[in-house]
Amino acid sequence: MTRLKNGSSRVLSCQGLLACNNKTTATSHSPPMNHTYLQQQIQLKYTEYGFDKGWRLWYHPISVLEKSPQVLFLGINPGGSAHNSNHGVYSQEGGCAYMVEQWGSNSQVKDPVPELFKTAGLDIRTAAISNFVPFRSEGEAKLKQNPHYKLMLSWCDNLWSDLLAELSPKLIVSIGALPRDGLRRVLGKPTSTKEDSAVSSSRSACRFRIDSYRTGAVETVLSLPYPNSRYRLLSDHLLLPYTHKYLQQARSIVSS
Repeated sequence: MTRLKNGSSRVLSCQGLLACNNKTTATSHSPPMNHTYLQQQIQLKYTEYGFDKGWRLWYHPISVLEKSPQVLFLGINPGGSAHNSNHGVYSQEGGCAYMVEQWGSNSQVKDPVPELFKTAGLDIRTAAISNFVPFRSEGEAKLKQNPHYKLMLSWCDNLWSDLLAELSPKLIVSIGALPRDGLRRVLGKPTSTKEDSAVSSSRSACRFRIDSYRTGAVETVLSLPYPNSRYRLLSDHLLLPYTHKYLQQARSIVSS
């Protein structure tokens, strides 16, 4: 049994996310992530839950994970109607997907993300980037219509419990309510929370939040609204002050 930094514990089997063998015990010097096994498990669940539009996990080379990234950027799930053969699946070995992939002119989330990192003074090339749910759908509404949705979310909770125990990023930047709420389930009650409610120019209510953990696999979770036509985080004059405020705090967290 391995004990997470937040004090909770879980059983670590030799079929888990770490490369265990008979000579290995779960210690602070755990072996590297078992990428082959993780790919197999995602593919298995992808089929079991009835998805048919593809999946993907890491939006960067595997080597980023081997350098203990301080920042994890976590979205909702991959969007689109089908997998693009020029894009990564388990990882993108050509570089950061936001810099090397073409996603089409109607992508709502790609364009703001590099700018969010730039505004925060963070290097997107050194960050771990993923989604809370690895399975592709044409929008979040379609994802929630999956008949196995609750079971899938439970599996994703377990997935990220394992991955966060392995990665231990200093800061998670999440966008949207799904990863925000999922991280609360995985990490538990934070030591402290700072939150602001705002209303966009389109009269849509949204929340900015920072959860801090005194001890744990993660120190801080910064939750932002999903950046789409309703929430233009970097151009809406009603949201921009909040965006700058929270991104500046993200920068302070990473540099401290």
